[in-house]
Amino acid sequence: MNKEEIVDLLDRYLNGKATPEEEEKLNLWYHQEVGLSDWSPETDTEEIADLLKQKIDADIDHERIIKRKNWYRYISAAAAVLIVSAVSFYFFVISNPSGLTTAQLSRTADIAPGNNKAILTLADGTKISLTDVGNGELATQSGISITKNANGELVYTVNPANQTNLNASISYNTISTPKGGQYQVNLPDGTKIWLNSSSSLKFPVNFSTLKERKVDLVGEAYFEVKSDKNKPFRVQSEQQTIEVLGTHFNVMAYPNEKNLETTLLEGKVSVKTRNSETFITPGEQSQLKDGNIKVLKLADPEAVVAWKNKLFQFDNTDIDKVLRQIERWYDVEVNYVGAKPDVYFTGVIPRDVKVSRILMALEQACGVRFVIEGRTITTTNYKTKN
Repeated sequence: MNKEEIVDLLDRYLNGKATPEEEEKLNLWYHQEVGLSDWSPETDTEEIADLLKQKIDADIDHERIIKRKNWYRYISAAAAVLIVSAVSFYFFVISNPSGLTTAQLSRTADIAPGNNKAILTLADGTKISLTDVGNGELATQSGISITKNANGELVYTVNPANQTNLNASISYNTISTPKGGQYQVNLPDGTKIWLNSSSSLKFPVNFSTLKERKVDLVGEAYFEVKSDKNKPFRVQSEQQTIEVLGTHFNVMAYPNEKNLETTLLEGKVSVKTRNSETFITPGEQSQLKDGNIKVLKLADPEAVVAWKNKLFQFDNTDIDKVLRQIERWYDVEVNYVGAKPDVYFTGVIPRDVKVSRILMALEQACGVRFVIEGRTITTTNYKTKN
């Protein structure tokens, strides 16, 4: 198609007038021509970028958009194929069932994304399903009121009228998220914590009588720590302790990941192991493996916490790590048929879409094929794109 035909077809699509055949034609052009060739929007397709921007600004169906701040990147197999516009660039997926590359990705076999769900275990062993319980006060412990608010957050608040038990033994609570779950906890000191899927956080109910604010993490969490110079905040996970006064950072400490990763967005933190101590600054990530720490400077540290903002964001991420994230968020098991494909992905995909949307994008990017059977996803029939 020439430039005029592309603009005309895109205009019909953006105005809801495109036929299914035209949508498929546009989809094929976008992936085969734009994604896999030298494309100069400054000279050839500025109008296309403008039209796409208008549609985004009009709040297009967010299932069709893969976003990344001011630049938006095409999911690529061997390397990131960047499609750059003078204004900005938007990558969309036409939701046309006839365009699926694998028949098994049908709507009937689809799997819904995760959502807010977790179990709160109180000091006395009582378990509360935060998914099922209504809003309001859930319990009072050690001078603290524990409530679930209207936003679905767990909030710990100092209760001045109930401070009689402050000198009693320290009480601990644990919040655990299953596969397909996430949850936010607001501690009584003002610290906010977002817990990702398959994670757990153990913490004291009240920090008032303690010399430090120490929590234990398994899995992944994002922390916005309230500053308190008199009480350092410590995150204990397997093999390391993170110490801060007040800062924003992400810890990824899943047992089945290769590295234990600590990413700093704001402030300064100390990462301690049994044998060493390392300081990281904003934009840096420490990676702990086999007792050894290395520090990397990240091009986009916000990508690490994209999960908190309801996005998958990949930056030259190998397929193993991509699929482990899908396993945790969609509560599925991923199997491989034959050798694991050696492919890497770069791009951003919403986390609130059904799993077929993500698998479609991965298929179109590099030819990995997926079959959905129940809650099992199998990769099969890998073919490299030329």
